[in-house]
Formats: sequence, C-alpha cells, structure tokens
Amino acid sequence: FQCRSRERSAVVVMGSTTLAPVIRSAAELHWAKKPGMYRVESQGSHGGILSLLEGRCDIAESSVPISDMEMDIARARGVEIREYVIAHDMIVPVVNPSNPVNGLEFDTLRRLFNGSIRNWKDAGGADVPVKLVVRDFKSGTKDVWCRLVTQSEGIEGVIEKSSNSAVLAEVAHEAGAMGYVSFSYLNNEVKALKIDGIAPTIANGMKGTYRMKRPLYLYVDEKKVSREARHFIVFLMSREGQGLLRKNRFIPVSGVE
Repeated sequence: FQCRSRERSAVVVMGSTTLAPVIRSAAELHWAKKPGMYRVESQGSHGGILSLLEGRCDIAESSVPISDMEMDIARARGVEIREYVIAHDMIVPVVNPSNPVNGLEFDTLRRLFNGSIRNWKDAGGADVPVKLVVRDFKSGTKDVWCRLVTQSEGIEGVIEKSSNSAVLAEVAHEAGAMGYVSFSYLNNEVKALKIDGIAPTIANGMKGTYRMKRPLYLYVDEKKVSREARHFIVFLMSREGQGLLRKNRFIPVSGVE
C-alpha cells in the first residue's frame, strides 16, 4: 500500500503484519486531508526494526520488544531508539472447525507445539495427526509464542507461514492443523481455543486472565524522527486513535473502556 506526495516525503512505517492493517486505517484517518503523507509496509516485526536501523523507515511497528542484538546494532550505528507501547494483543491457538477440541490445558498446548503430542487422540480429539502451522523467523508473533509457550524447531512436518492470514488459510484447509494468530485476525473459518478454561476475549485480555497477551510497539530513531511522524504517534495514543485500535480488536492502553 503506497501513497506518494510531490510536496514532501511520506512518513514510512514498516514492520509487523499484525499491526499493519490498523496502522494503515489510522494513517488514512489521520491524514485524510493530506493524501500521499504515508506509506505502510508489512514485512514482519524484525524486518521493520532492521529497516529503522538502516534508515529506510520513520517508524518501525513491532509485536515483540526490540532484541538485545538489535539494540547493539542501534548503538553501533548511532540510532537512538525510542519505544512506544500503543496497545496490547492476544495470541490465540486455532484449529480447524471440524476438530472436536474446544479448549486445552496450558501444558497440553505446550506439548502439542513441542512435538510431544503428535495425534489429536492424545489431546482429547479424534484419531488424526497433528499438523503444526507456525510463523516464520521474521515474525514477532513467533518470538512471543516461543517465549510464552514453546519452540517448535526440529519437529518434522511443521509448516511456516509469513502472515496471520496465511496461517488462518492453512488451518481452515486441514482437518488436523493447529496454528496461532493475533486475536484481531480471528474469523469464522477457524476455531479459537480456550486455554485453562479461559476464552480469548477483549474482556479477559483487559483483566489479564487470558494467558497469551503481549504489548504492541512502535519504534523511532529519536535523533531523526520527523514532526509528522511524532504527530502520528500522538494521534495513535489519543482517544480517537485508541478507539480505532479497540474497534480493530486490540486492547487499548488509554482513554477507551
């Protein structure tokens, strides 16, 4: 998605595939009377942070905190990182609607994703092989899932996808498939699972009872950030911006019930 301006350079935002759709909507709303003032590209959280460190974007959007290695690169390049938490999100395990399983204990979820359980009959389901669908190495969602649940590297037959939408499509297509996506991407073509009896809902996310919850970040280079980019971040933190995030099924950090 790209808009160009002849009068001034666009504010370029790169990174998280989870955040990209709502950031595009926010940019359209914020710059409604200034077409061409922004460009939003989704390439994964780590891709966005790398773009910021290389000076190719004004704002990096990320669903995972910047890593120690990325901070080391920033310091070596003289980039002064400024972090903003703009909302929270939930990462939700999803299965094919034909799967009779509606919820899992957390330990069972972990054992499914570390390869200890390879057939759904051992997790309360039918006699069907488990087919894991995970995100690729650029994904902040994958990083957070590995920290909160477990890693799935080295398990035979694991399928990697580059976006939430691609995970949803695979799980919707395969009876034994199981993946994880941002709550904001859930649709009726997959089944979201309860964990320890807690359903993934905004209310449970706000109360902190749903287990897989994470902050969502924006990063800028404090030395180079433009006035226009700052104004956009202020808009996202305003009541209107937080309301838009809530409308898109993220958990706001301020100003919205």
